[in-house]
Amino acid sequence: MKGKEDKEFPVGFFSRMIYNEEKERLEVVPDDKDLVITPGEQKGTVESFMSGINEFEADGSIDVLIITQGSNLDKTSSYEAALEEYQKAIELNPSYAKAYSNLGNIYWEKSQYQKALLEYQRALALNPDSYEIQNSLGIAYQSIGEYEKAIRAFKEVLKLKPTYALPHISLGTIYKNKGLFDKAIEEYSTAIQLNPADAAAHNNLGTVYKSKGLYDDAIKAYKKALAINPALVVAYYNLGVTYEGKGLFSQAIESYQTFIQKRPNDAVGYYRLAMLYEQEGEFDQAITLYNKSLTIKPDSATLHFQLAKLYLKKEGERENALVHLRKTIELKPNHSQATSLLNKIEEPTGISIN
Repeated sequence: MKGKEDKEFPVGFFSRMIYNEEKERLEVVPDDKDLVITPGEQKGTVESFMSGINEFEADGSIDVLIITQGSNLDKTSSYEAALEEYQKAIELNPSYAKAYSNLGNIYWEKSQYQKALLEYQRALALNPDSYEIQNSLGIAYQSIGEYEKAIRAFKEVLKLKPTYALPHISLGTIYKNKGLFDKAIEEYSTAIQLNPADAAAHNNLGTVYKSKGLYDDAIKAYKKALAINPALVVAYYNLGVTYEGKGLFSQAIESYQTFIQKRPNDAVGYYRLAMLYEQEGEFDQAITLYNKSLTIKPDSATLHFQLAKLYLKKEGERENALVHLRKTIELKPNHSQATSLLNKIEEPTGISIN
């Protein structure tokens, strides 16, 4: 598990946190509620990124992405209702820049990034001095991997509002994705200077330190993030990954256990903890945890394959191994490793993994 590169992570596994600029802090919105459009002025939103959990390829740290969110609708409003309201507003006043911007926010949330870009561009044409709209444009470019355009947009934001911390976090994430770790550290550090209470910036700074092998600095950054905002559960996961990198398995286990306690319905925590127990030779505990992860993600070919290999390490578990190998191939017919292993097991001599 050491030495692997950090990976970027798609949205979807943690509590939403709203960055309240007025109060200069992150505020948690329970994850069991639908995505809402908050009334009042726009606020930066923090979304956690998790690696492709369907195949459990996460082996790196998790960054926090700063996004923007629409406004002026009741919390119970649906996407479609919001779209209709903003479109009506534009019909009544085609020069209403904020309506275009809010349309862009909704399209962004619906992962319709090209539509979001178009609305942000329309909004900027009407209000070119809005740092918020310019920031939204940068985030939309970032979301589709148009990093150079995103960088230009975020730099325009900083021309309009030099003391705005959020674009520095976004720039840091882009530079990290590009492997420009020193530039990423510079951006995250600037964000922290502008807003020392920004837990997301501390967390993301930790991910870059971890990528550079600076584990002690990464641990310090994650702990600072948690001291600011104990609800930033992603930092517990990142601590676990970093402790693994240092070979401090007991601390890694403790961090993953805390993550699981706070996020019991996230399969990846059980998966990472299972891998640690398997590495330590605690096979029964590992099997229990893999199975727990499977109850959450029953269609994960990777989980079934991990269990199959683990069962082959234990005497008398050949049939269980076969069950999970066959399920792996059912879910992923082109899984060459599972197919090869199944063929070997079904030979008269059989096979075991030591």
